[in-house]
This record gives sequence, structure tokens and C-alpha cells, in this order.
Amino acid sequence: MIRFTSHTAAAIGEAMIEMAPVGDGLYRRGFAGDTFNTAWHMAQILPPSRVRYVTRVGQDKLSDEFVGQLTADGLDTAGISRDLSRIMGLYLI
Repeated sequence: MIRFTSHTAAAIGEAMIEMAPVGDGLYRRGFAGDTFNTAWHMAQILPPSRVRYVTRVGQDKLSDEFVGQLTADGLDTAGISRDLSRIMGLYLI
């Protein structure tokens, strides 16, 4: 069960691994998605851990990096669950 305080915002959705071209056939890897982008920007202006991201990711290295980035960026990751048989989606800009 996910519990929220009266001062917690939550975004529910998916984030994906984003590959963005940087030139010369090279790509920069990041994470993006509508709900993730919104939650990330909210977390930059609200007090730490006041924005919770609710999603489901894999148990692979990239999913670990994603959850670690959210934590480092001040988001509450208590709403993120893990799935042993799935990985995050990938898209190319």
C-alpha cells in the first residue's frame, strides 16, 4: 500500500530510456517520459522527497540507474516496484 502525506505530489506512469543524437553517429542516453519529466521538474522546485514517482521497472542495471537518479534528484521512489521479467522501454529521438 502506498501512503501519502497531505504535502506529497505523485506522478503515475512510465519512464523510458531515451537515446538522443549528439552528432557523428553518437547518442546520449538518458531517461524521459511525460510523467517522469513532470515529476522531475516538480521535484526541482518542491522540498526534497515531496514528489513521488509511481511506476514499475525491471531489476536490471539500467533500471537500477534510473531509480538511483531519481533518488539523487530528490524524488521519493517508494512507489517504484520491480519486475524480474521486464525491463524499461527504449526510444530513439
